[in-house]
Amino acid sequence: ETAKADAETAKAGAEAAQGKAEAAKAGAETAKADAETAKAGAEAAQGKAEAAKAGAETAKADAETAKAGAEAAQGKAEAAKAGAETAKADAETAKAGA
Repeated sequence: ETAKADAETAKAGAEAAQGKAEAAKAGAETAKADAETAKAGAEAAQGKAEAAKAGAETAKADAETAKAGAEAAQGKAEAAKAGAETAKADAETAKAGA
């Protein structure tokens, strides 16, 4: 009976150890899932950061295009002013000739 009791105690101990092993396995799987979630979150954040960087670069390019357009408009305005001054000088020359 003592041997039988010892065998049952050993069996109970083995079952408890198995339960702990299964709990540890479940814990490891949860940790793995958490790690994958964290990795996915990090990748999403990186994607957003890259999208924001691309947006900033587009905005910078747009600003440079607008600046170039403004400079071109200023150049045209200066050319028009020079043309008007030439026309005025021509008119004065014609008036003097007349």
